Order: sequence, then structure tokens, then C-alpha cells
Amino acid sequence: MQMNHDYKKLQFIIHRGSHQIGGNCVEVATPNTRIVIDCGLPLDYDDQDSDIQEKIHEDAKGWLDHCDAVFLSHYHGDHYGLLSDAPKGTKVYTSKETAELMKVSGIFGEDLAEHLDIQVMDGIVAVKDFRVTSYPVDHSAYGACAFLLEVADKSILYSGDIRLHGKKGVLYKNLPQNVDYLFLEGTNIGRGAKQRTETDMENEFIKQFDETPDSVHLVWCSSQNIDRIVALYRACKRTGRALCVDPYAAYVLELAHKAHITIPTAKTHANLLIFYPHRLTSKMMEKDPELIFGPYVKKRKLDVKLLQSHPGKYVMLFRPSLLYYAKTYLNEVKVCLTNSIWAQYWEQDKPDINHMKEWLKEKPELRKKLSDIHTSGHANVPSLQTIAEHVQPKHIVPIHSDHSDSFSSLFPTISVMEVMDEVQYSMTAPAIWRSTKSFEDLEIGFYLTDVSPDLSGVPATMFVAFRNPGFSPRILLSTDGRADDVYKGKTVSVSLDKVPTVIEGDESLIPDKVIEKAKNWVAVNYNLLMDNWNYKLDSREFLNNIKKV
Repeated sequence: MQMNHDYKKLQFIIHRGSHQIGGNCVEVATPNTRIVIDCGLPLDYDDQDSDIQEKIHEDAKGWLDHCDAVFLSHYHGDHYGLLSDAPKGTKVYTSKETAELMKVSGIFGEDLAEHLDIQVMDGIVAVKDFRVTSYPVDHSAYGACAFLLEVADKSILYSGDIRLHGKKGVLYKNLPQNVDYLFLEGTNIGRGAKQRTETDMENEFIKQFDETPDSVHLVWCSSQNIDRIVALYRACKRTGRALCVDPYAAYVLELAHKAHITIPTAKTHANLLIFYPHRLTSKMMEKDPELIFGPYVKKRKLDVKLLQSHPGKYVMLFRPSLLYYAKTYLNEVKVCLTNSIWAQYWEQDKPDINHMKEWLKEKPELRKKLSDIHTSGHANVPSLQTIAEHVQPKHIVPIHSDHSDSFSSLFPTISVMEVMDEVQYSMTAPAIWRSTKSFEDLEIGFYLTDVSPDLSGVPATMFVAFRNPGFSPRILLSTDGRADDVYKGKTVSVSLDKVPTVIEGDESLIPDKVIEKAKNWVAVNYNLLMDNWNYKLDSREFLNNIKKV
């Protein structure tokens, strides 16, 4: 089969994310067009030395320089956190919800809405060689989406962060099917399979609030986890409590409300109040006084005296940076603390979190009541398999996972690529070929098994593989099925340089004429191997073919 020159050089690079959770950055390119999908901060960024942090930013500048467009899947720092390193005016396409939430970036850092040319996706976007379509998906970030990239007759689906157990989990059924490549996140591979739903979260909050009617509840939850805040708000309403949020969270809810008017805000919902921690309030005043002194503020401001006299009437959205407010106003009231965040945040060595731990040591009665009401923003293994079963991709590319090596066993009927960061991969050749391939990148391997006498000494199994030092060969051609399934004995691996040489094994086990004929057969059928992933033929057919060379 002759490859079409128009898309022969279609390729991708995972700049970061092939073997780690967070910090995603993927580039898909043709000779005429460069698309970047997400560009996030590594989750361990704050733990790195300043020189490493500087390199992270320098790398991002290189990835983002001269790209034709960035597509942002959602507003989480490990996906957008390095977009400030993009050249001013870089086009960034995203959902309307994410576009609204990006306006909050200016409160604590550079205003991305001013630095970038943010475009709300509405239908299909054409960027030179590519057509890109967004698909809403369920995740703990409001407005998260997947992207379908189409170029010539190739299709690439980037899942972004995704789950099926949220309020909108059914959205995965709208994802396109029969794509060539599925970039699939795998955050929860290697973790527990059971996951609770957001409805479960709401019911657990209700149960907890009912059991402690005389206590104010502090709930540590991300201000951008809109689904969780809605669940918390609904639980408050059903138990006769008011939900109290700081001005930053109130602003986030206002922005989310602009995208969907059903989202509760202090302006539109009577039992949602605002409390004003001094440091945060001062910071937001510097940005825009209207954020603090809006027309609805006096009506919705939390009365601290009522909080102290009737603590059981209130629930407060909380995080460690607001601890000073709790110490100032809640020392004399009964308090319950609930984690509604990823458990590993507790393990971070940050001043705010360390202060929170010290505070809990001083309050043993509070530590005893510490509870966890949380569910992941990412799909578990059965859900990932459901997504793959629906999409039916030709190839899966693991991403956003520290267990990428497990994908092959979890998706046994689909070709799973073994990928590394900063390696260039062709998307027109079999999945494991780099665009910098050469004839010397190939090797022939012979798995020595029981040989029938009529095969004249030819091994029962042979494979042709891509050779990448330090990694196991990936099969391009195998006889009698997949070589790793039928392997029963020794292996001899032979390079395909001008003069065949044994890389591994006993050269005497394979007749020279077989090696030479096999090498010649591969040379003649080079395009066949390039165009067909895991091309198979049986031993007898292979023997007949190499005799003709």
C-alpha cells in the first residue's frame, strides 16, 4: 500500500505526560501546522529547586513558540499552568465555561484573558491543515472537554481528564467512534476500582450535617470544583443551612453562572452568603474593588455574630489558606472539618497545609471528627475500558498516568503505543515508528520454538521490530501470531544494518542464509511494514516469500 504524501509527515510529541500525572502538553503537527493541546504545570512544581522551575518555563516557551493554536481541555493548573509562557496573543481555543473561568487568573497572577487570544469553541474550528471539534466530558473541572483532531484521513481523539461517575458522565457516549488514535488519560490506573458519585457526595453531606446540628462545618473543597459546590449547596438547602463562601469562590461562581444560569451565586440564591477574610479581600480589592463591593454584597454578607451564636446553621467552603479566619472567629464554637479534595494534597509540604496540620494537633476533638467526603475527578479502570469500547480506536496512546505500562494488559484487543516524553512519533506509520526512523532502526528477531522438519531449519516464529536502546523491541511483523504469545525458548536478535550482526543470542542457531534472506525480504517489503501495524504471516508463507527474494 502506497502512503499518501499529503499526510506522510503527520506526527505527535508528548512533551510531558506520557509517564506522569499532570503537566500535560501534547503537540500534533504536519509540515504546515503545529497544534498544542494543554500546557500545564507539573504537580510537583512547587517542590522543585528554582533552576528546575526555570527550565520548566523555558521548555514551555519552546513548545509554545510559533504554534498555530493551543487547545485547552479545562481550567486546572496541571493543564493550563504554563500558558503564561506562550507569546502574547497566542490563540487558545476552549469551552465557554473554561473561557469564563480563565478570567480569575488575574487575581493571583498574570491575567491570561489579557495575555492570550482566547477563543470560545462553537462547532468545528479550522486551523490550517486541522479540523478540531470539542466534546464536553465529565470531570471535576467545569467545562472540561475532549478534542477530535482531523487531518486528511487521520483522526486523533484527546480525552482530556474524564470520568463517568459525575453528574454528566453519560457525555462519553457523544464521543466520536472508530478514530485512529485515542490519547487516553489513566490517572486512576493502579488505584481502587470503586468510585462514589456526586449524588453520593450530596447524600453524605446531608447525613453529616444532620448528625451534628450544633456545629459549623468547614469543607475543604476547590473553589473551581463547581459540581462539588453545587452538591454542597443542595445539601445545605435540604438541611436548612446557609453555604458561606469567600469572595474568590463567589467570583468563580459568578463566572460559572454566566455560562449556565443554574449555577448558584450569592446574587441569585438566598442561602449562599459571603465571608471576607482580610488578606484575600485586600488582594482582590487591588484587582477590582467591584469584586468586593458589588451591588449585592451588603445583602449577602455573612453576619459573624449569627455564625457564632448559631453555628449549626452554616457550612463554610474552606481551604488551608483561610485558616487564620477560622482561628479568629471560630475558636469558641463547635467545628467539624471535612476533606472534599484529593487526599494527596494533605501530603504536600506547603506552609498553609503544615499550619493546618499543627492546628489539628492542638484540637484533638476536631481531629477525631475529621471526615472524608470526596470522589475522584478521573475515570477508574472499568470506566476507561467502557470509553475505549465506545470509541473503538485503532491505537491508544497512554497519557496523564504513572502506570502507562499497564495499558496493554487493560486493553488487550487494541494496539497500545509505548511512548516516551519528547520523542517524535509518526502517525502514518505503524504506531511505534518515530519520524526520524532509518533502516538501521530495525532488527529481526527469531524466537526459537519447536521447528517442523519441513521448514528446513527456519524458526517457527520470526518478528521484525523497531529498535530503541533501553526499551524492549516492539513487534512490526510476526509469524504464527504475536511473538510474545508463542515464545517458548531462546531468542536471537539480529540488526538490519548493511552487514547483519547479532545483537543478542547465539548466531549459530540461525543459518546465515536465513538471516540474509530475511533481511532482504524486509528491505523489499519496507513499505508494507510501514503501512501495517503488527503485520502477520505464517511461517510457511514467510519461508516461501524469502526464497523468492
